[in-house]
Order: sequence, then structure tokens, then C-alpha cells
Amino acid sequence: MGEGTPGAESVQSVTMPHRSLKTEEKPQSVCIQPPRRTLYRVPEHVRSGKNHIYEPQVVPLGPYHHRRHPQRDLVDPLKNELRDLVCGDASRKSSLLSNIHERIDEIRHFYGGADGYTDEELAEMMLRDACFLMGYMIGGDCYTLICRRLGMSGNLFMYGDVRMLENQIPFWLISLIHPHPQSFLCDYMNLIVFGDNSRTPHIPWGNNEGREPIVFSGYKRITQLPWENGKGEEGLFTF
Repeated sequence: MGEGTPGAESVQSVTMPHRSLKTEEKPQSVCIQPPRRTLYRVPEHVRSGKNHIYEPQVVPLGPYHHRRHPQRDLVDPLKNELRDLVCGDASRKSSLLSNIHERIDEIRHFYGGADGYTDEELAEMMLRDACFLMGYMIGGDCYTLICRRLGMSGNLFMYGDVRMLENQIPFWLISLIHPHPQSFLCDYMNLIVFGDNSRTPHIPWGNNEGREPIVFSGYKRITQLPWENGKGEEGLFTF
């Protein structure tokens, strides 16, 4: 090192042993995370004068329409009941909330930030909304409870609400909550597409046959429409 170079004396006073970088240094493992996805909102110029088409009529899911929804006082108690039915005891609810908290940054990115909600509020919302959607899919006593609380007309509007673009939750929440998500989703898929759940279970995106959908409406779409590329890849919600 030349004269006047800062730190030259301290560097020259240390004798470094010769070593081969190729033989002694171990390569660092790199964990590649899948890209985060975002549920974009309908642009203002598209929805102008047609808000009723793009906003849920009965059941808001996610933060986009939660606080200002006129049916919130009716639907929130129903969501709480379904959460208790689906989750079971308080310890499991606490465990699920903890698991959701671990991915809260991913959820915020999904909703473009979800400003105005604390992490606790957002995690609670995701758990309640996911349990509501699962109760709707499970049927039985859960579906009877939904029909009793919302009435016949509310139930009809709800069918469209859970398939609305801005009224969605991250699809992976179902896999987080249900103990057997693949068989659960297959049974529901066979029921809505073929009218029974006795067919051989098959996940359209399993075995490298396509991408897991982002939201529930994307899941329903890939079970019903022809797969244009032969792999069942869901295109409507590929952000």
C-alpha cells in the first residue's frame, strides 16, 4: 500500500494467513421469497357513477369497505359467531391470530397498506372474514346461521359479494385456518362445479399444474372456466 494511504500502518502490521477462498469459504444460502401480491382497487374513472357495481351490498370482506359499510352492525356479530364456530376454543383463536400477525406485513402489502387499521385490528379482521367465508363454504349449521341472520334477500346479495373484486381476502388464510385445506377446497369445488363432492379430490394448482389463486373468486374461476394454457393458470387476478 502506497505512502500516505489512510490506515496503511495498521493494515501492514497484521499478517494474514494464506487461504484458498474456493476451498475454505462456505457459500451462503439464499432464501428466495415468492413475490408479494396486491389486490388493486377499481380505478375511480371506471367506477364513477357505478359504485353499486363495485361495492358489496351485504357482507364486506377486507378493509376496503369495512368501516363505512351500512350493514356492518348486522354482519359483524354474525362474523363473530362464525369465528367461534370455526376456530373453536380461545386458545386456538389466539394461536391463529399469532400466525396471522407473523404475516401482517404481507397482508398490508396485499391491501396497499391498509392505512387506518392497527396490526391487531387488521389481524382480527382477517380471522373473522376468513372464518365467515369458510362458514359459507362449509354449509351445514354455519350456512343455516348465515341465512337466518341475513335473510333470503341478504343471502342472494352475499353470493355476489364474496365474488367481488375489491371484497376479497388473501386465499392462503383458508389453508392457515383449516386443518385439512386441500380436501376441504376439493369438496367445495366439486360441489359448486359438479353438484356433488364424491369425485376424486384434485387441486387445480397442485403438482405444478398452475399457480395458487390469490383470492376466493380466482379459485372459483379456475374450477369453472377452460384452462387456456393447459395448466389451469388463473389469469384474472395475476398481479
